[in-house]
Formats: sequence, structure tokens, C-alpha cells
Amino acid sequence: MNNLNNVCSSQSRGFGADGEDPRTRGILPSTSCRNFRQRLRSDRKMNVFQGLAIATGGVALLGVLMLIGMDVAAGDTNPGAIDRMKGMWQSAVNFLGLPELLSRAVEQRGRGGRSVDDAATQHYCNQPLDTQRLFQLIGQQVLNQEQAMARMERTISRQRQFQSLVLLGPPGVGKTLTVSALSHYFPWPGNIHSFSGAPCLPGGERDCAALRQVLAELSDCGTNLLVIDGLEPCDHHLVASYNKFLRDGLQRQSLLVLYVIDLEVDLYGRQFELMQRELPADTTIVSFRLFGREELRDCLEHELQQESRVLGQDEQARILGEALAKSCCAGCKHLRKIVLKQGRSANAAEDATAINQ
Repeated sequence: MNNLNNVCSSQSRGFGADGEDPRTRGILPSTSCRNFRQRLRSDRKMNVFQGLAIATGGVALLGVLMLIGMDVAAGDTNPGAIDRMKGMWQSAVNFLGLPELLSRAVEQRGRGGRSVDDAATQHYCNQPLDTQRLFQLIGQQVLNQEQAMARMERTISRQRQFQSLVLLGPPGVGKTLTVSALSHYFPWPGNIHSFSGAPCLPGGERDCAALRQVLAELSDCGTNLLVIDGLEPCDHHLVASYNKFLRDGLQRQSLLVLYVIDLEVDLYGRQFELMQRELPADTTIVSFRLFGREELRDCLEHELQQESRVLGQDEQARILGEALAKSCCAGCKHLRKIVLKQGRSANAAEDATAINQ
């Protein structure tokens, strides 16, 4: 009976059946704590192994992409190759989980908390707009408009809170292609807004519902881009009203506005002088020059190269003549369709040449 009392007294103090205090020799072998520790060690080993596997795979993938990127930088300036390279980099980014990292950072910030992901979010939002690299990419698509590209680059590189540019020129000389390429390579794709034609009727621009919606959707992260394309020369008075409405509605956001106005070839000089007089002083005018035969030839050769097509000399001369006749309303715009319709596959042409030889 005394022995039984001693055992019960020991167990009541948290001791085992043998009366020994576990604290003097660690966790008893028969307790669940030991099993838990074993599972914990196993889980840690598995996590370390998985982490090393992911890191090794990521480094290998990035190494391959860097080698391919060096090849592209060395000799391949084809925009299609650049687009493919961007796709591969995006796949690598997704593989490494960076979009989820940014998403968690934004969610954490929305709850008012702070985490290590804040640094990634801040880097994304506060990254500088690399206008030199941006317009190198745009210049590979927009031909024979070096002065216009240089003026745009100088203006946008200032990165003020509100900037306004008007792109002037006849149809088919690269204005819409420029804003399309700029949108494609813009570092903050979620911040882009666009309109085809005036977003408000004349007289309603002082309280424009469409522009109010744009202001409500502006982001504090990065720079916002607003493109208003397809304006007519008679719409030039809208620029000052839109600028005032947008500037007054800004808070902390940064906004870049691009207006695209088509000028008539026959009235190009007169309309350009009118734009210079009437457009507001806070708006930069970017003039896209008229295209002649040589510029159209460059466009045609570029399209043939892009689409891997060939045309005979007589066919090229005929197409250039037709394009010049339509310069009032087409310029380079219709050359791609002509190339796709009438051009022969470059591989087929090479095979036919080899057979004839």
C-alpha cells in the first residue's frame, strides 16, 4: 500500500510511474512528444530538400534565359524575338512565384500591416521609367521618325506628375503604332487607359463622366498612361479642357496623357501652324513627318522581313506607286495586308530558286 501511495504521489506531481521527474532526463521515450519531434525533423528535412530543388531549378532556368538573351542582344533585333524573350522571362518569374509575392505584399499593405514583401512592392511601384530602353524598342517598329521619337523620349524622361503630349501627322506614319508599342512595353500595364475618339462631346468636357471614371481608377503605384487616339484637327480645343480637368483631379498619382491627331496631307502645313498656335503651352507637340517613296520602301521591306515574304521588283514598284497614291489616308498602314496577300513565302521562293538552278 505504501508503494502504491508513492506511485500515485509521484504521478500527481507530473512524474512517471517510476517516480522519476522527466525534467531530469528529458522527454520519456514512450511519450507522444518524441513522435512529434521526429515528424518535425522529417518535415524540416523535406522543406530544405524542396527549397534546394526549387532554387537549383530556378538558377538553371535563369541561366538558360540569360544565354538566350545574350544571343538576342548580340544579333537579333526582331521585335518578335524580343516578345518571345519577354514571354520566357515571364514564365521564369511565374515559376519562381514572384507574382504571388507581390500579390501578398499588396494584400498585407491593404490590411495596414508591414512585411518583408513591402520592399518588392515598393521596387515595382517606384522603379524608374527607363525611357532610353523603352524608345529603343519602339524605334524597332516605328520607322523613319527619329526626331519624333527623340522628342517624346526627352519629354517623358522628365517624369513629372502630369504630362501631356500631342502626336501630330498624316495617317499611316506611325502615330498609333507608337502609342501601341509604348503601351505594350509600359512597365505598369494595369495603369493604361485608352479611348478611340474624344471621350466627351464638345461642350461636355468640363464634367466628363468618362474622364471622371479614369481619375477614379488611377493608381498610386507607378505612372498612369491615358491614350486618346483618333482625334480630328477640329478637336484640338479639347486638349486644354481635358488637361485642366485631369490635372485638377489628380492627388498623389502620376499621369501621362497622349493625344493623337490626324492631319490632312493637302492641308498639313496650315493645320500644323494652327495646332502650334491653339494647343496649350503645357502640352508638348510631337510632329510625325510625311512619308515619301523611300520611307514607304523602308516600310515595305520591313513588312516583308517581318512576315518572311518576298516580292519581285516589278511587284514592289507597283505596290509603292499605289501606296503613294493613297498617302492621304493609308501611308504604311495597308502594306502589311498587301504583303500577306500578295507576297510569297520566303522558304517557298528559296526552294523554287534551288530547283531552277
